[in-house]
Amino acid sequence: MAVPPRRLVPIQNALPRQSRRQILLIGVKMGGYALAIGTIVGTIFGCEHKKLRCIDPDLLSTPERAIRTAQAYADPSPHGVEKQCAGCQFFRVSSQTQCGNCQILSGPVSRTGHCQAWSKATVS
Repeated sequence: MAVPPRRLVPIQNALPRQSRRQILLIGVKMGGYALAIGTIVGTIFGCEHKKLRCIDPDLLSTPERAIRTAQAYADPSPHGVEKQCAGCQFFRVSSQTQCGNCQILSGPVSRTGHCQAWSKATVS
């Protein structure tokens, strides 16, 4: 008795069909997984995350940049914890983040920053 030949199924019919939207969704999910894994691995191995920036320097106007340069604004403070913006009389808290506003620099600054106009805040 002869065995009937097997019919081969074309590969297109063997796989489930997926729309472009489904394929895109799979790609987005895979990207999210990769980001999560990268964050976890970075945390485990001590990679530093970008520090909080209160303002993008590229968004400052020319006069704002000039006054920050003239006052030698730096973040973090090169003088340590003793002379940070958070302890300056010109610093005003704007929110619960690391950011605040400086009356001298006329705009947002980091609590951990420092400039030449720094003056110890008086406690009243």
